[in-house]
Amino acid sequence: MLRNSTAPPAEGSLACATRSRLERAGPDPIDALIFAWRFVASLICRTHHPFYLPSTKPKMLWYPRHLLLLAAASFASVRAAGLCFNVGVPNLFCVYGSPSANSSTLVQMRYEIPAGLTWVGFGIGSSMSSADVMFVAINADGTTTLTRRTASEFALPSVASVSGLTLVPASTGQFNVNNVSTTVVTFVRSTSDPTGSNNPITLASQSFIYAARIGAAGGPLVQHQISSTTSGSLLDGSLQYQSGAVNNVVTSGGGSNYDQLMHAHGIMMAVAWVLAAPLAVLVARYGKSIGVWWFRIHVALMLCGAFCLTYVAFGLAYSAVGQIGEHHFDTTDSTHGAHVILGLIVVILTGPQTILGFVIDKLWSPSRKTIPWWDMTHWWTGRILGLAAIINVPIGIYLRNDNPNVAYALYGIWVGLVFIGGAVLQVTRGQAHHVELEDTTASSASMEMR
Repeated sequence: MLRNSTAPPAEGSLACATRSRLERAGPDPIDALIFAWRFVASLICRTHHPFYLPSTKPKMLWYPRHLLLLAAASFASVRAAGLCFNVGVPNLFCVYGSPSANSSTLVQMRYEIPAGLTWVGFGIGSSMSSADVMFVAINADGTTTLTRRTASEFALPSVASVSGLTLVPASTGQFNVNNVSTTVVTFVRSTSDPTGSNNPITLASQSFIYAARIGAAGGPLVQHQISSTTSGSLLDGSLQYQSGAVNNVVTSGGGSNYDQLMHAHGIMMAVAWVLAAPLAVLVARYGKSIGVWWFRIHVALMLCGAFCLTYVAFGLAYSAVGQIGEHHFDTTDSTHGAHVILGLIVVILTGPQTILGFVIDKLWSPSRKTIPWWDMTHWWTGRILGLAAIINVPIGIYLRNDNPNVAYALYGIWVGLVFIGGAVLQVTRGQAHHVELEDTTASSASMEMR
């Protein structure tokens, strides 16, 4: 019979006997629970009895620290499972993997795909340039298409010639996961990599990449908005699917911020080279009749428009690419490579071209009889910049736009208007190199042709 006492229970009491049995039992699959109970039992046996207070009647009191210990032990008994990613929609995209029960050279994988995504991908490797990607597109009717793809940076991974992915129909479809209707895709693959990317699945922890595109089911397979890297092992059981287990949540490192930065990059470059630069050229070529103001307008458009926006946009793109861990200036994909090369031409030449414009202004002489070489250099550098920009802007639209047709139409209309306007001014006004001004104090730059 238990007595009202603050003295510790005898070594033969139930708590201490339980502790002794646990100590003799050795490790088992729920070591975390055993460890927590051992700790509680040792407190009971070696310190003042925590369960009873002096009273006329026996009364049990569980101290908060013991409640916390037991709660922690109960949670620890359920192993964490899988990798779950925040992908910009209310629910998580989860990936599970473990050795197949049928063969030691096979791995069974399970994707839990939340609503609101067009496609998801999970790959073995540290970057898109060398990853073995298992890609799932969600079709408009709710079904899924599983493909194995090899990736090159900043381009849709191409379908591998060898799939090696076998669906498990009984575990694929729409399922209720945590009371939420979820698209589940379960498949089996070999631990080897038949794509040639040299990314076999290993027992040791290895790098993974993941990506997702937010959008309607059945939408176009365009560039991801969410992507990042993580690591783990698909063979040690740590990522095995277990119903009711606590998931390992991996916060996305390259989410919508990447998308926003790249959109801002595109908008700034378009304003700089589709709007500001052409207007600046037209003013310099045909606007000298307005006096010194042609030069002021030309400088404002080129300095505040083309120069500043070009380097701010370049910084945004550089930062966005760094956030998702990809290589800067990658040219593996031909389309993206062309965009990179033309963009670098614009970025490299814009600074010297701007400086040269101010130098020419200082060197201008009203008594000159011919056009000096530095003026000619300024003109031809401007033409190279303009041509590179005219080609590169639609390439950027193609790389980043879900529905490029509208953007192409607007771009084409504006460029057409600029060329038509230039042709009309050439016929009606003609190019002017020098204009005599009444204001003799005006800057010599007002006479200069850019």
